[in-house]
Parts: sequence; C-alpha cells; structure tokens
Amino acid sequence: MTAMKTIHHYPRRGFTLLEIMVVVIIIGVMLAMAIPGFKAVRERTRVSAFLNDFRAVKEAINRYNLAEGVYPIGTGSGPPADFFEYIRADVITSTTVIGGNWSVDASSYTFAIGVDGYEVDDELLTQIDSGVDDGNLTTGNMIKTGGSQFMYIIEE
Repeated sequence: MTAMKTIHHYPRRGFTLLEIMVVVIIIGVMLAMAIPGFKAVRERTRVSAFLNDFRAVKEAINRYNLAEGVYPIGTGSGPPADFFEYIRADVITSTTVIGGNWSVDASSYTFAIGVDGYEVDDELLTQIDSGVDDGNLTTGNMIKTGGSQFMYIIEE
C-alpha cells in the first residue's frame, strides 16, 4: 500500500504589505481631516486666553485709576510697583499668549494699553477685536497701530 502524503496548510500569520499600506492611507486621510479642526480649536483657545488676560488687565487699570486718581503709567522698567496690588505680576510681565508684551501709550492718548510684538495674523487679531470691540482693526477702541502693535484706547 502506498502512503498518501498529506499537505498541511497552516493559516498565514501577519499582514501583507498591501494591507499595511491601506491602513496607513486611511490613517493619513483621517489626520488630514482632523488637523484643520485642531487648528481652529487652538486658535479659539488662544483668543479666549488672551481675552481673559485682557479683561483682567483692563479691570486692574480701572481699579487702580479709581483708587489712585491716575492711570498706572510706569517707567521704562514697567508699571508702578503699587500696580501689582491690583493684578498678579506674571499677567503683566510675562509674554502674552499671542506673543509680545503688554505696553502702554500715554502720549498719543490719555491712556491706552496694548501688545507690542504680537505673533499672530490679522484674522486672529480680528477675532480678539470682536470679543471686546467692533471687530475692525482700524476703527473703535481697539486698533492696530502699525507693525506688530495694537492698542485698546481706554481714554482719548
């Protein structure tokens, strides 16, 4: 009697190159759809964070003005020392969430505050303007004064 040879077929293990490529393409498409959403969320977060800091600074300036009878116009080294009784020092002295540093203009206006050296585009700056003013960087109390500086006029 002749013996019949049995051929065993074992199930293959692992993935083919084609299957891996399909998964990579699907992940790439999903990321391409998600990235603009992440960017929009990031921008809204920056706008909200800046508006919170802006309102805190503006409120501190108004409280200082009510208590002292003058606006907190400091020297080149920053605001007057007693201004820090009205606001945390890191809010004023740290770089803002949109880049740049807080600045004061008491020469063109009676008193205006703003940011000098911001690092965002005009679209984001317009969103900030919409949160406190008319949404136009050339009119209203919040204006772009040139280069990378904008001011909020508290008193003309």
